[in-house]
Amino acid sequence: MTRAHAHTQPFVDWYLSQKQILTEFKPKTADAESLHRLRVALKKIRAWDQFICHTTHNKTGIVSTFSQIKVIFKASGRVRDLLVVLDLLQRYETTNELDYPRFRSYLGKKIQQNSEKFTSEYSKKFCKKLDELEFCIFDNIRLAADEFTEEKLSEFFRASLQKLYTQSRKVKKTIDLHEFRKHFKTQLYILEIIRTRYPDFHTQLSETTFETQANEIGLWYDKEMLLQLLERYFKKYP
Repeated sequence: MTRAHAHTQPFVDWYLSQKQILTEFKPKTADAESLHRLRVALKKIRAWDQFICHTTHNKTGIVSTFSQIKVIFKASGRVRDLLVVLDLLQRYETTNELDYPRFRSYLGKKIQQNSEKFTSEYSKKFCKKLDELEFCIFDNIRLAADEFTEEKLSEFFRASLQKLYTQSRKVKKTIDLHEFRKHFKTQLYILEIIRTRYPDFHTQLSETTFETQANEIGLWYDKEMLLQLLERYFKKYP
């Protein structure tokens, strides 16, 4: 094994673990949990994309990989959001002994419509793009091998956290908080990637605390989506 290969093999192994989740996914039988796993794997690959492009400052001719699968990511997100909203509604109905059959039926139809679109996009484009994506990622790892030093990674991570802190001070609207959460989760994924090569990589970030806060923001955002869908429903069916 060459020095460059030994240096980058942990990153290759990390990517292959995410690829396994993608290849095992069955769109026709997908539920909220399997869609969540798919989207987390895609988010981690997106984090990888940012990680490698920013770490190398694109000096090596790195090609952005995630742009190739954005369509799948967005389509799966629409289905996942609707499934989560339906689950929240059903829990609310059970807890409060209420029943909203018309709204539940409305959500069911939207889930079916979006699921059909997602399955079509996945079958037509994703499998082919996954092979192209893998080629790009492995080529990028090879090109950037000399950049993966602990010192450079630490410098990159500190700069990323500083940008995150700056962004947190600008949160004023619902969408701002959602975007902040997305960027924060990306930092956690990048930290996971770094630790595949440097297990003792130290950061002052309290991962457990921030993971909990990110999950709480996510639950709040899911409930916000439920309210938005209710507003649209009542405008369409007053």
